[in-house]
Amino acid sequence: MKIIEGTSEWSGRGVSWFFLISVLAVFSEVVARYFLNAPSTWAFELSLYGSAAAIIVAGAYCTKTGAHIAVTLLQDSLPARVCRSVQVFNVIFAAVVCALMAGATAEWGWTALSGWQRTGSAWNPPAPALVKPLIPLTFAVMFLQNMVTLHRLFTLESLDESEK
Repeated sequence: MKIIEGTSEWSGRGVSWFFLISVLAVFSEVVARYFLNAPSTWAFELSLYGSAAAIIVAGAYCTKTGAHIAVTLLQDSLPARVCRSVQVFNVIFAAVVCALMAGATAEWGWTALSGWQRTGSAWNPPAPALVKPLIPLTFAVMFLQNMVTLHRLFTLESLDESEK
């Protein structure tokens, strides 16, 4: 469990730097294009694929920290026991979706990586070959993180019952 949570934690903190790189790429493009009249062929794609990679991989971190967008108005008004049941249902549902999505996108990611897929632009980096495999990998980590969360929910439930 510590390996899974460590991977989820690292993924969020590690790829947060991709956003900084994306901002710097856009800034350099603005300077090059509007002040030096020399637009680049690389800045847009670097910012696009850097941000995409960060958003994809940050899913595992959000799953670990519970930082997803959620409307909890109804859930907050429920009794604690019912609220716990809703949480368990949500985690199981999320785990099933993540497992299905990991399986559904695995071939797509593998095809991009094994064929060393490129963007086809003037710069033509292998960005799709690097970013597309992140999708099934992240869904797999999110599935495992949901399993850890589910284990914790049941462990907390058994602790709550032993205190009574």
